Amino acid sequence: MSRNSTPPPDNDGDDNDDDASLVGRWFSVDGNQGVVRYVGPVSGTRGTWLGVEWADAGRGKHGGTRNGHRYFRCRWAADGNSGGSFIRRVARIDWGQTVLAAARARYAEADGAVVARAIDGRRGRIEAVGFDRVAGQQADLRTLATLGLDSLRVYGVGRNRLEREETRRLLGAGTRTLLLANNYLTRWSAVTDILDALRGVETLDVSANHFATPLVAPPECGSSSGATRLDTLRLDSSPGLTWPDASAAAAQLRARAVSFGWSGVSALASAGVPAPPIDGLEELRLDCNRITDIAALSAQLPRLRVLSLRGNRTLVDILPGNATNNELPVVLFPALESLNLADTGISSWAAVDRLALLPRLATLHLAQTPLFETASSSSPDAARTADIPRAQTVARLARITKLDGSAVSADERADLERYYLALCARQLAESHEQQSPPPSNDNPAAATVGLLAKAFPRIP
Repeated sequence: MSRNSTPPPDNDGDDNDDDASLVGRWFSVDGNQGVVRYVGPVSGTRGTWLGVEWADAGRGKHGGTRNGHRYFRCRWAADGNSGGSFIRRVARIDWGQTVLAAARARYAEADGAVVARAIDGRRGRIEAVGFDRVAGQQADLRTLATLGLDSLRVYGVGRNRLEREETRRLLGAGTRTLLLANNYLTRWSAVTDILDALRGVETLDVSANHFATPLVAPPECGSSSGATRLDTLRLDSSPGLTWPDASAAAAQLRARAVSFGWSGVSALASAGVPAPPIDGLEELRLDCNRITDIAALSAQLPRLRVLSLRGNRTLVDILPGNATNNELPVVLFPALESLNLADTGISSWAAVDRLALLPRLATLHLAQTPLFETASSSSPDAARTADIPRAQTVARLARITKLDGSAVSADERADLERYYLALCARQLAESHEQQSPPPSNDNPAAATVGLLAKAFPRIP
């Protein structure tokens, strides 16, 4: 189905798509995109209007109010008083297409002929020309393990019974990876409906869509039954969602791994409301957000093995304030084995020392942090500049076996721990020289160990 021939929802075979069902639908018209917030009459006019909020807030003339009466609210504009318009439901409005229509448009023409065209998507531009044998296989949708439908205006699986059955027949058995980023998805129930039709999906990417919050799906949706488990869920580039939204989606779909990056997330806990635990989540990527505290995740994700916080430059420590292991009611992240803190705000060795509270941590990334950049730039020996932060980190964290992608061998650890001890002694000597008069103590050895332990926790 071509872009120009896509009919409005009440003509695409969805018998239940009345005017009321348009509320919440994403659309485009004349090159502008938005979401329907209201359907109905407007005082002083005739007929039915669509109250819409434009993706470009500068296009709207108001915030959903006309002549003193509020018909809807705009949610994206900072002041809430712009971004909205009333438009008529005209034929040129593009409401998107179903998963099956998008798959046919992407991989095969209606008559089964192979498509040879350039494809623009979130992952770049691909020229699908030639490769007749491969293209011929792709024309049979049942053979596709990866279904790439990014940026193809998909709004759901559709309500037409025959199309749903055809979707299940052609796509349901073979599809393992489903890519639906940057589409017209606004309702989480549409996602669970798609998964109900494509029950073999293991990896789902619904990044950069326009979901309404909170993400709540009706209990009758097939995927909410828990009969199947999704391996990987990607919700990147979703600034309208919160961590409670993403974690609820992960729990409902029983996802093993979740990526929720580039979404402006700052809080990982609701004030005064403990988050329900998600036992099955093992890998979590929260890259390039604005997170400041991750302690709340420990109780919520007791089986988390891999955590990536790369690019969260607001994160300066894994614990709030100066908390220590004696102040923690439970073990922090008891299953965590890999932690990516590259390009975060980690700037003190005290923050690194607290990583020792993670009992199973073996793989760590700290590159491009202020701590590593400062430690390197302050080295008087340019030849050893890159070794200084690595040496301190490895020596301070006894269980680390890989740092910034490079394995830590037994010989390297022995060398770096000797360097660490030498650094301790040098700094202690410098501190003694600066003290006048020198402190008196009946047990100089104990005093020395005490000073070392204060600055270097691994010494005792």
